Amino acid sequence: MNLADLINAIEKSIKRNTHPSYSNEHHGRISSGINKIDQATGGGIERGYLAEIYGASLSGKTALAYQYIKSLNNYALLMDINNSFDYDKAIKMGIDTEKLIVAKLTSPEEICIMVRAVASLNLVHLIVIDDLASINYPADLKEANSVTSFKTDLQDAISGSMSAVLIINQIRTKPGYGDVPYGPRTSRIESLSIQTTRLGALSKKHQRVGCRIRVDIRLSRTHVPGECTILDILFDGGIDYGTIQLT
Repeated sequence: MNLADLINAIEKSIKRNTHPSYSNEHHGRISSGINKIDQATGGGIERGYLAEIYGASLSGKTALAYQYIKSLNNYALLMDINNSFDYDKAIKMGIDTEKLIVAKLTSPEEICIMVRAVASLNLVHLIVIDDLASINYPADLKEANSVTSFKTDLQDAISGSMSAVLIINQIRTKPGYGDVPYGPRTSRIESLSIQTTRLGALSKKHQRVGCRIRVDIRLSRTHVPGECTILDILFDGGIDYGTIQLT
């Protein structure tokens, strides 16, 4: 199936069902469903803008991104670039998979075309890209230039729309720089940046049942000082709401 046919199929699939509503909207933002995080982000991810979650492997990035999809209670598009999407895990976390469209594009040009199409047609409210480093960027461009160009094109594709893009980005060790996200070390393209850090494992009866993470939040466009939230993530249920604390 070519890209045009894929977009057409997505449009037909969504329009066969009830047209999306905006019950999740909070001053033009997409809520995480977690009050402490929403308070720290001004209500959630701002529509018409990019947001990014970055962190080391197994630090809760995907679980937090899934939380936004779950809270949306509406149509979302997941760009499963690294082929890591697990339907069973998504269902355990409470995601309505009938309202989740999964696409497996790897070209930055095709991803931007898809994002522009679904945003302009008002088909989905949230587009999650998993993950930034798995995209097939042009070989003749430096990493920082490729990522910056891609993010700029994404922002242009959703500007003024009711959709938001949430990028998942993994930290890796880079010689001379230490532990950094993929792409440029600093970026002002995203309106919201969230860093996840694994603090330790959660155990019950000597069995590991989840992990505790720290969530550091930075609002790029408003220059609001960041806040830190501690979350527990359960392997079989996602966010444990009983342990959320703001530090």
